[in-house]
Amino acid sequence: MIRIITAFFIFIYGVLVCAQSQLENPGFEEWENVGLPQPEPVNWSSIKTSPYSDLNTFAPVVWFQSTDAHSGNYSVMLKNIEALGIIATGTITCGRVNSDIKIDNQYVYTDVSDDRWHSTFTTRPDSLAGWYKYFPVDDDSVQIKVLLHRDGARIPDSGIPENWIAIAFFRSEPDTVDEWTRFSVPFEYYSDDYPEYALAVISSGNGFYAKENSILFIDDLEMIYKVPVGFSEIRTGPLAIYIDRFRNLQLNGASVTDFDIMRIMDMTGRTIWTTRIDSEIIKLPSAIPDHGIYMISLENNNGRFIQKVIME
Repeated sequence: MIRIITAFFIFIYGVLVCAQSQLENPGFEEWENVGLPQPEPVNWSSIKTSPYSDLNTFAPVVWFQSTDAHSGNYSVMLKNIEALGIIATGTITCGRVNSDIKIDNQYVYTDVSDDRWHSTFTTRPDSLAGWYKYFPVDDDSVQIKVLLHRDGARIPDSGIPENWIAIAFFRSEPDTVDEWTRFSVPFEYYSDDYPEYALAVISSGNGFYAKENSILFIDDLEMIYKVPVGFSEIRTGPLAIYIDRFRNLQLNGASVTDFDIMRIMDMTGRTIWTTRIDSEIIKLPSAIPDHGIYMISLENNNGRFIQKVIME
């Protein structure tokens, strides 16, 4: 039998805080089989799923699911591998890789016309953080970029296009990092606009000069936000979340028009399930265990309601 205990997180002006976007599957806990020798992390892709099927056949596998994780069960291991006489850099992106024999013609890009190759993102974070281990060869280095933008975009590009909103860039020193280590880099903003998409690319080598067999482990990416000076109320009546013995989550005091998205997060803040809100009763997926402590977030464009739920 499931016993539900609920506890509220109380913030300034109640329980409503500004909605804060995160990258999808930032802890690399979710993986999927896309017909390749290795599964890919959900919402991420690599060089074997480029638009060019002939090149994909010869492209090496440069990413691997690893159980050496900073938290949770998995991280991503990226490795630089020689193929066709060049070093294929271990790379994953939340967009799509444009592969080419000529290194100068290789880039990652957001394809706004296809849900598989873009990541919606509509807020303005202060910085990007994450955890990594690195085993470079010679003077190689980690390269991590997150571009916030409107419309389509690519990395690299010539200059700073008008639709770029901000970019965060982390490059490591050419040193071995054999323990999980946190990095944090600020976003440099070019515009006062809000973005529509995030384009992230993570590489285990230094661009055009990557060295064979450099290895990177990456986990728990996070967008960091400054503490807002105020919070906007999006409802005034009481609101509570309950889960019944049939694993139905019920929104008590809320209408389906009050919120758009529901997220269930573990106590590290990592999202483990997301769904659109189209009913006051939502069936929990079987992947969420009957025992545990979770944060449930109801969100719309103006704010969010967060409640801690203990299932035991």
